[in-house]
Amino acid sequence: MKALPENHPVIFELENPEGQITSRMVRSSSVNGFYTFPTKTDPEAPTGNWTARTKVGQATFTQRVRIETVKPNRLKINLDFGKDKLTIDDGRITGNLTVNWLQGNPGKNLKAEFDLLLSRSETKFDKYPNFVFDNPFNEFTSEDQRIFEGTTDSEGKATMNFSVGIEGNPPGVLRATFRGKVFEEGGNYSLDRFSMPYYPFSTFVGVRVPRGDKYLGMLAINQDHKVEVATVDANGNPTSVNGV
Repeated sequence: MKALPENHPVIFELENPEGQITSRMVRSSSVNGFYTFPTKTDPEAPTGNWTARTKVGQATFTQRVRIETVKPNRLKINLDFGKDKLTIDDGRITGNLTVNWLQGNPGKNLKAEFDLLLSRSETKFDKYPNFVFDNPFNEFTSEDQRIFEGTTDSEGKATMNFSVGIEGNPPGVLRATFRGKVFEEGGNYSLDRFSMPYYPFSTFVGVRVPRGDKYLGMLAINQDHKVEVATVDANGNPTSVNGV
């Protein structure tokens, strides 16, 4: 990666969910290669998915920024899947939602909604160090998926059932981020957010190449080099795969 020429302008834009540019700044100097763009939103600005955009010459970089009006939670929200990861072999996934007021009473008859966002992660298995299981050529993007809209019962509980929708070919294990809201009768709501891994394949293929020269990492020519291939399931256990 080449360094930017001295005094090269870098443009920053902040765009609201309605597609309007609310802030635009240009910087032609940096501190140790870092460009700073302090920005803020108005108190009456719309909440939702904003876009932070940086332009450097012909290149444009964007980052989604979620902006919401933050209030202290009055409800304790717990979404439990009974496991520490989700896999494609789960089929339809069942989650148990429990809502309580902070003083301990059940959050009964309250509207709740949960969204799921999938993003890239890193595929690792403890038994196979130095193996690469992610496909670097597969790009992956995802949109929010509404997985639940419903109401808690008299005990503050609800059950959700959903399938994970994926477009395209994931590079490997994904991060599943769950974002939920539970609404009080007066309209205020409490938020919940947590992440766990999602394994979009039943089998993963990993490759470990020789480390090469200890100084430069280069492989010598005119000699054989051993490349190891491993096939495992979502639990990291070896599994037989035909045609690899």
